[in-house]
Amino acid sequence: MTATLTHDPQVSSWHPIDLTDAISGEGIAPPVALHRTDSVALLYPERIHWIQGESETLKSWLAQLAVAQVLLADKWNSVLYIDFEDDE
Repeated sequence: MTATLTHDPQVSSWHPIDLTDAISGEGIAPPVALHRTDSVALLYPERIHWIQGESETLKSWLAQLAVAQVLLADKWNSVLYIDFEDDE
C-alpha cells in the first residue's frame, strides 16, 4: 500500500507575504553596528544576531566590537550579550 500526499490549500497555514518593502529597505531601520572598512554597518537595531563559527575564529572579538560600537553610539545605550561557550 502506498501513501499519496496531497496538498489542500484550504488547510495550509502558510501564506505568501509581500517582500517589496524588505527588498527595497523601506520601513526597516538601517544597520547600525559592526561597520566594515567601507563604513557599511552589518547589524540591525532591535534584532537578534547570531555569530557562529569554528573555535578560535575571533567570534567573541567580533561580537565585542559590535557591542562597543553600539554602546559608544549616541542613540543606542544597551546591549544583551549572551555567551553560550563558557562555563559559569
